[in-house]
Amino acid sequence: MKKSATVYIDDPMAGKIPLVITGKVNSFANISPRYARLNGLVGQKIKTEVNIFPIKDYPFRITSNNAKIGKNIEYDLINTTKDGKKGYKVVIKNIKERKGRYSDTIYLHTDNKLQPRIKIGVYGYLVDPPKKQIVPEKKLD
Repeated sequence: MKKSATVYIDDPMAGKIPLVITGKVNSFANISPRYARLNGLVGQKIKTEVNIFPIKDYPFRITSNNAKIGKNIEYDLINTTKDGKKGYKVVIKNIKERKGRYSDTIYLHTDNKLQPRIKIGVYGYLVDPPKKQIVPEKKLD
């Protein structure tokens, strides 16, 4: 990772100093996708999945979970395995019944002190289904 900033100082000769910070960022878990999107038509069954697999150097178990709001979504946390690695699958379902946008956050609490909580952003957008067009009948002569 590399981040840059400019530091303004009151030295009339320098005025400002560029500051660059670099470092290696280790991932705690493979989370895919990073955000859950629940977009579709009102009345349509809409669901998605987020997969979470701990990185070898940072093992953890999910000990509890909760949604920040929980009004427009339901979710299930399921143990899963992929390529011999244990992880979790979060199945998220839309339960909103009217058109509009919403957002929520699912919090997954872990037993790892370095990362005691994982956040999953949930974004929904529902639109009304298209109206059926009535085609006028053609008159036969």
